[in-house]
Amino acid sequence: MIMKSLPATLFIWFKVSRPIAYPLLPILFVLGLQAGGLPISEFQISHWLFIISLTWPLSMIIYGINDLYDQETDQLDHTRLQYTDATTLAASPRILQQGIKLAILIFAIQSLLLFGWWGIGLTVLVCLASCFYSVPPIRIKERPILDIIFSGAVYGFLLYQLGYSIAAASMNISYDALLIGGIASLFHLLGAIRDCDHDARVGHTTTAVYFGRQKSKYFAVILFTVITIVWYMYRGLAIEEMVFFASLFLTVLLLTSEPSQRYIRFLQVSFLLQLTAIGFFKVLF
Repeated sequence: MIMKSLPATLFIWFKVSRPIAYPLLPILFVLGLQAGGLPISEFQISHWLFIISLTWPLSMIIYGINDLYDQETDQLDHTRLQYTDATTLAASPRILQQGIKLAILIFAIQSLLLFGWWGIGLTVLVCLASCFYSVPPIRIKERPILDIIFSGAVYGFLLYQLGYSIAAASMNISYDALLIGGIASLFHLLGAIRDCDHDARVGHTTTAVYFGRQKSKYFAVILFTVITIVWYMYRGLAIEEMVFFASLFLTVLLLTSEPSQRYIRFLQVSFLLQLTAIGFFKVLF
């Protein structure tokens, strides 16, 4: 077992939680609140605490459980090996397990402040969703098509819908939430295409592995086209939304040219940053 000092352990937990993606989940939740009729000026302390919990605690639960069962794949990806300190985690998974437990406790407390005892139920659902996605024998991550639907539903649709339902005090389905779920599914598919070779080498049957890289790329193009058409028909395209879809189209298009793993990761990170910038713009204006 590898022993780590407290600062080193905290830094590992920070890296595992993918800090580059921190803004996305809070932005989706805030956009849902605003769509439901609750402006930022009326947010209470409990709202802000929960929004903060959608960064480290929640990301640690999601990615921590995933990395715990993805160590074989991570060992093959040199970029991820460096980014998540996968070598240390493989030698001492206890470090990761402790981080997950602490994150669950913090998320439960912050959820409790906003939702009351329903917050405990939300915490249980978050843990179950993460386990269903990553942990055998269910491991939705290795169930073709279902993996991208599940990711879109949980990390796109449900998060936006949660904010919308809280603000509107209604269980009506938001069509915006459905569209955002579709975009989250597409983003997951792009990630599966990126990891296709590594997943195939260790026997992980994701959608990209099952259908092959080329067919998965065609599927990504079709999914992008459908989302764009539905979005335009339902709500039109503002300037910032046109920039978003143009960026997304470029990312999908470039993936069809057999780029290197590093280039694919660059495309995803650049798209993620643009998505974050556009999300902040929508929240503030």
